Amino acid sequence: MSEDIKTPDSQVDVDEMEKTDAEQDNLDQIEGIEATTSDAARPEGAVLEDDVAEANDNHDDDERTDNASEPAGEKHADDKSEPAGEEADTDEQIEPGKEDDQQDSTPLALDGVPVLADVAATVSDTENIPRFLTRDQYEQVGDDPDPLPSGFEVIDGGISATGGAQTPTVPDEESAPKEALPAKPEDGAAQAVAKAGAAIADAAASVGTMLSQGMGAVREVSAARRAHSEARDHLDELSQVIEENEDELTHRRDVEANYAQIVAEQTARQASCLESVRAAVAAQQAIAKTIDDLKQSLSAMKDADKATEKRLKSALDAAESQEASAREGANRLVRRVTDAQRGLESAKADRETNLAAARKAVESAQARLNALREEFAEIQRNPSANSAAYSVRGTELENDISDAAEQLRTAQEQLPRLTAELDQSIADAEAVVAEANKPIEEARSSFRDVSNATAEARDALDAARKDAETRQKELRSQINEQEKALKNQQKAQQEAQDDADNAAEILADANDIHAHPEITQQLAARIDSDKQYQAQQMQQVESLAATEKNVREQTRTSRLKFVGIVAAIVVAVALLIFCWTTFMK
Repeated sequence: MSEDIKTPDSQVDVDEMEKTDAEQDNLDQIEGIEATTSDAARPEGAVLEDDVAEANDNHDDDERTDNASEPAGEKHADDKSEPAGEEADTDEQIEPGKEDDQQDSTPLALDGVPVLADVAATVSDTENIPRFLTRDQYEQVGDDPDPLPSGFEVIDGGISATGGAQTPTVPDEESAPKEALPAKPEDGAAQAVAKAGAAIADAAASVGTMLSQGMGAVREVSAARRAHSEARDHLDELSQVIEENEDELTHRRDVEANYAQIVAEQTARQASCLESVRAAVAAQQAIAKTIDDLKQSLSAMKDADKATEKRLKSALDAAESQEASAREGANRLVRRVTDAQRGLESAKADRETNLAAARKAVESAQARLNALREEFAEIQRNPSANSAAYSVRGTELENDISDAAEQLRTAQEQLPRLTAELDQSIADAEAVVAEANKPIEEARSSFRDVSNATAEARDALDAARKDAETRQKELRSQINEQEKALKNQQKAQQEAQDDADNAAEILADANDIHAHPEITQQLAARIDSDKQYQAQQMQQVESLAATEKNVREQTRTSRLKFVGIVAAIVVAVALLIFCWTTFMK
């Protein structure tokens, strides 16, 4: 751990770190020129969409950059740059034949830092880097300038030598091609058409110039922003590495200063932790044996309780079977008594019915006899004039009276006999009921005994089950407590082992640091070197931030025009598509 010293991936050598700030900035400028050359070589149509997106992003970045605080190196960049609005006042006229001197004296810079002569000469000798003149600078030379110096070409857009933003140059009527003039001035219509064509051509050229300038401005802002962001990220990584190395250096120095105390403390701590580990292992073995004994006891208890439950269940089944048999016998006796009582009730009902019928027969015979006697007496008191009819009726009445008297006597004689028979029938029915009731009490007593025995067997089975459940639950609780104690001992063992390992690691680290003091010295030297490089990198970041802001300010107008033109083209295309689809419908 102590030998793993973190260094930045892009750490420079000692000789490279001794470069001056101006040399580093010059190298960055040369790289920016190479990037501009590669961008200029691409066709405009291939980068139009990317440039539009970058323009929108850069427009948002401008708003954030203007509101942000200025970096430390911004003052230097602002002194070297001038606003775009003063470009006309600051541009110098380039005389014919002096372009070489003018270009040789102009520094290759993006952020206002002059290029060293030896660096520029080396670059010009080793690389074919083209020089550029803006459209305004080229037109200031004249209609027939001397041939441009070797390596120069005219471009549209970009930044002039003064650093101001370039505005599109619209050719006037005098600078228009003479071939566009009408051949016959007297032809007014042809002259108007020619002027309109020339105006359209001039407008198209102006739009093309603004598009070219806008794309160039977007590329410049993107390159400046990318360079600033990469430098800032590298500075952040370097700061993080320095902070981590400083923490490591502080740790190594503390260990070296308290080495004897650390060794004594960690040795004692390691011994104590190992003793705790051994004690925890012994406790685990004892607890494991207790758990095994308890589990064996629980298994034996389950077997005994199962046998007891089986025995009590058999007794309960026998008692329930006997109870069912007794209940069936009692039910038969009850049905017999019920039948006897039903017969008694029927005999009583028959007695009442038969006695009522016999009494009614006696009464009917008595009434008939009385009626016949009254009629016979009436005939005797009032004899009829017709003696023959009287004699016949008298004879009939005498016969009827004799029959009625016989019937009454018979009915009166049958009434006591019928009453005796019915009373005997009732007595017989009551005897049957009494005979049926005799075994009822004995059956009830027997059934009560059987029911009590069944209830006792059921209670015994339930009690045995509850007792077994309680005892087994208590034993399981003891097993769970022992298992928890075992887990606690295992946890204590692991914690003690971790503490012992930690103490061993601390001892190993302390011994390593104490045995290699040269690593601490190397780390301190590396931190000092990194801090020097950090200071240089911070200056470079501030310079790049100032350069980015300067480029944004100088190219704001070109980029806004570029975005506006692209937006207008998009709107026009959308309107054209809309109109086309509308008319097609």
